[in-house]
Amino acid sequence: MAGKSRRKRAKQTQRRKIEARQRSTTAIRVPETPQPGEPAAHPEAPSPPVTVPSQPAITQTIRHPYIAAELRTIGILAGIMMIILIVLYLTLS
Repeated sequence: MAGKSRRKRAKQTQRRKIEARQRSTTAIRVPETPQPGEPAAHPEAPSPPVTVPSQPAITQTIRHPYIAAELRTIGILAGIMMIILIVLYLTLS
């Protein structure tokens, strides 16, 4: 086999999309604006940005992407077998 299988390639592209989302979902710190009449508080050392844990990807719903094609193939084969059985029944009885 020269290349990667379609399923493996699909899994890799899905994994890359998830990793890209995780990298882009880092939280952006927005400086708080002081209310009028309150002194502005300045921290002595800036704290590192907080990262938000990402949600798991929607892999549960896209578990079997080829199921429609497989069901169609199974239906066609079942139909062919039923026709063969009916023809055999009529010829042998």
